[in-house]
Amino acid sequence: MDLPMTKAESMSTIDMTDLRRRVNENVAALYAGEELPHQFTAEESLVLRPQKSGGFGIQPDGRIVHCGTALFDKTELDIDLWNDRMRIEAGFLPANSSEEFRAKVRADIPRRRKEHEEFVASVRKFSSARLISGSRDGTSMPNSLFLLVGIVVVVAAWLFFQR
Repeated sequence: MDLPMTKAESMSTIDMTDLRRRVNENVAALYAGEELPHQFTAEESLVLRPQKSGGFGIQPDGRIVHCGTALFDKTELDIDLWNDRMRIEAGFLPANSSEEFRAKVRADIPRRRKEHEEFVASVRKFSSARLISGSRDGTSMPNSLFLLVGIVVVVAAWLFFQR
């Protein structure tokens, strides 16, 4: 009688680097609106599954629990993509795999690309403004040093009072 393999036994026979690469390729195909190139065996899916409920995110039984604020500015398509990405990364089949869904994803690529470019531009603008202001008024180095000294003092006091 064949007994099902445990997760530890499955992990010893599966190349995790290759499995992660295939998961990443499936996620990339999902976001590109293409067919998923890889199917996972039962053992590979078992290895990818979360072992316990960690609160938000994918649950061991495949349910997804979201924080309401994480969904605040997302479109319905963004939420579906996010859910399917979590399912793929946890070894479950995506819920949205129809050709109609893939067509919606392909049509939405320009919007997502534009949002990404705007985000990158705002980060660059913020970081360049931060570098200029930090070097001009000379406060970035003393603030970092003050924070480091504060952390050392707190750790030293904690160690002292532990005795």
